[in-house]
Amino acid sequence: FGIRLRALRQKTGLSQERFADTIGVGRTHMGKIENGRANPTLQILVRIALGLDRSLAQLFETMDGRPYWADPDPTASRSHPGPT
Repeated sequence: FGIRLRALRQKTGLSQERFADTIGVGRTHMGKIENGRANPTLQILVRIALGLDRSLAQLFETMDGRPYWADPDPTASRSHPGPT
């Protein structure tokens, strides 16, 4: 998720600090989310989605618009395979 978040944020042209300030999250916490060292709460996910002008579902798509669990890369690690 963090890699996707970073890519979407960078598309906006906002620095990590500016984006974090915009959505009311600490820059350090945002950095941890982007680096996979912290999991955002649902409330923070909603703020992120609004800040990126995306839906919650769009936050969890791959860069080509497929759901993350449809990633054809068999080496990708997942704790949950997605809906069946």
